[in-house]
Amino acid sequence: MRKIILTALFFLGVFIVQAVDIPADWQELCNCRKPEGNLSCTGVWPESEPWNLIVKVKDSKTRIRLLLDGDNGLRASSLPEFGFEEEKLPHVRMSEQGEASWPHGGDQTTLLVKFREDFWSFYLSGRLWAIMPAPCQLPGTVYAKPPNGQPIFTAAKFQAVPHVSYKTDFMIEEGAENALYPWKPETGEWRIHTALEDAKVRPETDQGQLKRAPLTADKSPNFYSLKGKGAPGIITTGYAFYDNFHYTASIQSGNGEAGLVFAYQQTDDEAASASYYAFTMLVNGPRQEDREIRLWRFDGKNKHLLARGRVPLYDNQWFLLGVNFVEGRIDCCLDDVVVLQWRGATLASGKIGLYVDHPEERRFDDVELSSVSPLELRNVGDVRFNALKHTGQFFAERNLWKQGTASSAPKLEAVNNGKDEAFLVLGRYHHQNQVFAVTANCRLGNSVGLVAGYRQDGSHYRLEVSLADNCASYRIVQVDGGGKAQEIGSFSRQEFQEETQELKLLADASEKGSLRFYCNGVMLWKVDYDGSLWGGYGLWLGNHSSATFSDLSLTRWHDLIKELEQKNPIFQHDNYMRHWAAPEGQWIGCEIPEVKWHKGDFLGDFTLRLPLPENGQLHLAVPEEAKDGTVVLSMGAQGNWKLQVHDAAGPDGSSVYEGTIPPVEGQGAPMLEIVHEGYWLWLKDGDKVLVAHRLPERLKHYGRRALVKNVGLDMLAKSKVTRVNVVDEFFNDSPHAWHAVGGDWQIINRFQCTPSWSHMICTAIDCLGSFWRKQIFSGDMTLEFYAGTRHGYYNLAGNLNCTILSPETSPSSGYTVTCTEWDHNASQKWTRLYQNGQEICSTDIYTVPRNRNGQMRKITNPLLHKDRPIHGAWYYIKLRKIGRLLEYYFDDELLMRQEVNQDVEEGLVGIWTFFHSMTLAQIKITSEGIRPRPIPVTPLPLDDSSRPKSVADGHKWEETIGGFPANSLNLAYWKTTDNVGQSRLENHGGNADELFLTNPLGGGALQATASLPKLRMDQIAGWVCSVCCTDTAKFNAFYADAKRTGKFFLQMTGDDYSLADWKLTGRRSLVPGWLQKDGNIKGWQEVRILHPSYQRDNSGDKELELLGFGLEQPDLMAAGINGNVPGDGYGISELRPIFYGVPNVVLGTGTRLFARWPWNKTFWDATPELVMQR
Repeated sequence: MRKIILTALFFLGVFIVQAVDIPADWQELCNCRKPEGNLSCTGVWPESEPWNLIVKVKDSKTRIRLLLDGDNGLRASSLPEFGFEEEKLPHVRMSEQGEASWPHGGDQTTLLVKFREDFWSFYLSGRLWAIMPAPCQLPGTVYAKPPNGQPIFTAAKFQAVPHVSYKTDFMIEEGAENALYPWKPETGEWRIHTALEDAKVRPETDQGQLKRAPLTADKSPNFYSLKGKGAPGIITTGYAFYDNFHYTASIQSGNGEAGLVFAYQQTDDEAASASYYAFTMLVNGPRQEDREIRLWRFDGKNKHLLARGRVPLYDNQWFLLGVNFVEGRIDCCLDDVVVLQWRGATLASGKIGLYVDHPEERRFDDVELSSVSPLELRNVGDVRFNALKHTGQFFAERNLWKQGTASSAPKLEAVNNGKDEAFLVLGRYHHQNQVFAVTANCRLGNSVGLVAGYRQDGSHYRLEVSLADNCASYRIVQVDGGGKAQEIGSFSRQEFQEETQELKLLADASEKGSLRFYCNGVMLWKVDYDGSLWGGYGLWLGNHSSATFSDLSLTRWHDLIKELEQKNPIFQHDNYMRHWAAPEGQWIGCEIPEVKWHKGDFLGDFTLRLPLPENGQLHLAVPEEAKDGTVVLSMGAQGNWKLQVHDAAGPDGSSVYEGTIPPVEGQGAPMLEIVHEGYWLWLKDGDKVLVAHRLPERLKHYGRRALVKNVGLDMLAKSKVTRVNVVDEFFNDSPHAWHAVGGDWQIINRFQCTPSWSHMICTAIDCLGSFWRKQIFSGDMTLEFYAGTRHGYYNLAGNLNCTILSPETSPSSGYTVTCTEWDHNASQKWTRLYQNGQEICSTDIYTVPRNRNGQMRKITNPLLHKDRPIHGAWYYIKLRKIGRLLEYYFDDELLMRQEVNQDVEEGLVGIWTFFHSMTLAQIKITSEGIRPRPIPVTPLPLDDSSRPKSVADGHKWEETIGGFPANSLNLAYWKTTDNVGQSRLENHGGNADELFLTNPLGGGALQATASLPKLRMDQIAGWVCSVCCTDTAKFNAFYADAKRTGKFFLQMTGDDYSLADWKLTGRRSLVPGWLQKDGNIKGWQEVRILHPSYQRDNSGDKELELLGFGLEQPDLMAAGINGNVPGDGYGISELRPIFYGVPNVVLGTGTRLFARWPWNKTFWDATPELVMQR
């Protein structure tokens, strides 16, 4: 018996050695010394032979066998530690062009294997052939078994590929010989551009002072950018191994094509033969809505379109273009919104760059490159491909009896009818510190949850959410390798009134040592552990439960919008900027000397750090109208601290915590930190947690304000407040996050006397100038900004206006405040609050320094110097919306407080001015909800056949009637120069007897100006035409005598102001809406523009001239408060003079004339019925 056992052990030992060792006929191909990198080799392989590779992981018994076959594709298996039976790895994807990539016998082939944390991908001759989930992680050694034992692969090498992270604003290093380094111009002309160049070409610049004190980078938020031109022009940077990245750059729109270049590979010195991808904007034609975005590939000879779409691209705007370039797919983003997607056999890797195709320079800025996780979970097929383990209830596999769940299904329909729990685990066992998110829809009575850190032995963390009538129970458990679950914590809440609930669940382990579970954006629980969290992430479904899961994502980061700090020390310490740039500037005193309030609102999670001196207090969640907070942290003598939380959770409705921080000589007051996330509140001393308190409600439920008592400015200068869902704009980047409607927005010198200081400035001295954030804000919110007046425009001070929660780029909806509102007599008196274009409150309290009051300023902030009331002054403006309550502050003084009848839930935020030159230092937007503004995209075919039709140039006919053109509405006689709404003129369908003006962006004067012949005053009574307009278009008809000594207008829907240069000569009310925004016309209304007898002088050769339609003079209507919204416009038809006599008709060569009886009805005395009949 003993002999039999020894014999069995001997043979087992042989089996073990054979299983662990690499067979002798296999040759070592390459040593892969890093976890991630590229294995490349070249060789000639017989067409009929498969390629055999084994990857042996260092310091591990893990070995992966790879079989590459032109007929059967890629097959992968895990070699066993014991025995000879291989475990097949089922998840392999072949590229759509995989078969075509397989080499023919005798052809030399380059094999590239990219070993990454998420995938192993295989490239043949530079094109993706196959991809598989990474079964393990290197370092290790790769072995090959060539046919007949003959070495075939040569030049095998391994190149380590690190994760990339790169960001530049093109700042030039002082004394650098090559200003463009590390960028390399490949084609075209490229150079660094500065704000100083902009100042030199502006007409208002004092050139002498500019030479004495030129603009400098240290006194500017964003001094440098890049300019390039060419046919095409390409500039590149980086390395040829860049892959799996997110790449963005901002570009200022202009004619021609411009965008991003990526995966740029060049095999020789000729840039023209390089291959690359490009994502570009194509700006051509006058219709902004018909412009294009394109994804294409250049193969060294020809351009190949991969995807294209139509999007609105407006003139002189900054856009943020981005690409996600990963294995087998490219996602293109415009302003953080995915607009194009392509799937196929991508190129392997390459450098990044910028592209322009136009003879005029285009401007670029804000280049950023970062590594991304290439996992995609958009449908059931993706989930199957990335599944580590599942129990079968989340999707059905196909077999002889079942169809199975379609791979293209966008949702997981999970049903668990059994008594056991169900799991679906995604990712890789070697993943660490990931973020997993999903949307679950389920009915009351079901249980769903998340799995995090799932290891091969089954150990993991889990969130369980159980829904019952009006109640949600949350449970966090830790499961060990033996399947034993230990509860970490649990609690229940009264919520979820509806039968079916949508739960947005998220597990966040991106911070090393901490795992956070969220539900609907609220942090439920934080689990602390040592080191990193390794393993997969996924879904949990309780027994006898069902749910629908969608929007799955597994990434390396949790995108949170957080409050920022001003980093420029010059701004922080300047006597006139400290109140907005320094930390202590975020706090303001009040009527109680020892109390200072934080200026903002705390609407979500936050971290607040400050030194707390003896007798000092910090109050958080202070209710409206109260002076004490729900949370009070106080410091006593000898470092004795007390934290009181009045949240009804403890005895007597409060919880009290006390402790001592021993004083350290020479270190001053202890630096304490309060962290609020979801239903939790922590008090920390450095890395030490002093208190962990679970709240029954989020702190904003109790109050949204914060204050300190007995804390001086010297202590507050060391404070730091970081709130979530706070947008901070210091204009350190190009304004790609803002949509400009009117005005000239750029970083330029504020002062003419000392031009070295530059800031974001809007010059709009004769129009509207507005900036709209390209995000949608929802719920309660606070808008704060610091604004001033540019030197040279002090007599126009005022109009520091703002709008919140508008559905479009117009102050005609949402809530608007005009600070020192513009009026015709320049009173600088009134500040008004509007809701949806209607005034609901106003005040004449002194705000911006007024000319009639000697331009004096009320100073209430101790950080402000009193010697600059307007020159260099920054005014603090705040608009709060809490529920239906609106509050407006100017320089920390409450000016208006108004309850509104109807709450506006969400919308855009805009900062704007009118007939002014405004400077901006900082904009801060705090909101409960923030998301990107959607972008309409119309997919276009790749054959390039759907180019937008160009508008034909106008043509002046030879035919005239009484000296007036027979085709008077042809574009040859009309133009619009609207730089606000970017209006355009069109003859619909080529009909020169119908002229239409459309205003895409809103605001502006809606002017269509004419260049028609002047006519003798004694021969015409005026003009007649047919008109239609949209619901809120504001416009008049205006004309003048030939010498412009008299200017007149007919009021239609515009203003009737007639106390200045323009005189009102009549009124014609119009039925709004006869022209719809989609171009449909309900009908036309006749309009007669008659010159009254009391304004006539028929002696001599006096003449009249029709100047056009629109707003003829400065008027607040052009700001768009109660009209001229995006899409507004009007149409003009059958325009002709009203002659006193029979006019002469002049015909062109070959023209035939057709008449009808009674012919004169066409020119005068036409009844409305006849007009409609025509």
